[in-house]
Amino acid sequence: SARVGGGADAFGGGADLGAAAAAASGFYFGAHQHHMPPPLSLNGTWILDKSRGQPMMRGHLEAMGVDKSLVDEQDKIDQTYDVVHEIHLTPTTLTVMKYNPRSGKMEMATDVMLGMVKAEAMRGGGEHSKTTLARSHDMSHIRVEVRLPTSGTSAINLLDMRSMEQSEYGPVMVQTLSTHDEQSGKHYTTTRYFLPYQAAAKVPAPQMGAPMMYY
Repeated sequence: SARVGGGADAFGGGADLGAAAAAASGFYFGAHQHHMPPPLSLNGTWILDKSRGQPMMRGHLEAMGVDKSLVDEQDKIDQTYDVVHEIHLTPTTLTVMKYNPRSGKMEMATDVMLGMVKAEAMRGGGEHSKTTLARSHDMSHIRVEVRLPTSGTSAINLLDMRSMEQSEYGPVMVQTLSTHDEQSGKHYTTTRYFLPYQAAAKVPAPQMGAPMMYY
């Protein structure tokens, strides 16, 4: 049975939509707004900081049982090209776009209603569906749970949590990504850091075959 949250109440206690919209657009309203910094928001375009944390996806792909040749190819892509994510978060919806090096364009990765389970047919068919459930309690936090059925009743579970930090250099998006294969018991967790990406993503497409967007 589908787990159903509370739509706008996914922010907790029935968020004020006007204030949330103001936060999403980067504005802060209040009597002393000139004395207070704008609230941190995940909305915007972000580029992976490869100098911090564990930026590569090899451990996750290995935990998922991905073929070694594809893991090596993804490693090469990650090392050569920028990892760019674009996030659109509202009190009721979440959309995540990711840069695809093959097409040279931003492509849809996640598009869901908060608190509502979204079921999608698996690539290649089959009776089981991929499910995605996203939750958020404010504009600086998201939690996305993805279940990918494998065989029988087993599945690979992905947990993508993102939050905001304020550093001495400005806002930072922190991503904690966990992969768990129920059948093999393999588990892998990494922390990655993203910085604001001021310009549009203009990275030349590689000549090699297209990787799947695992990250």
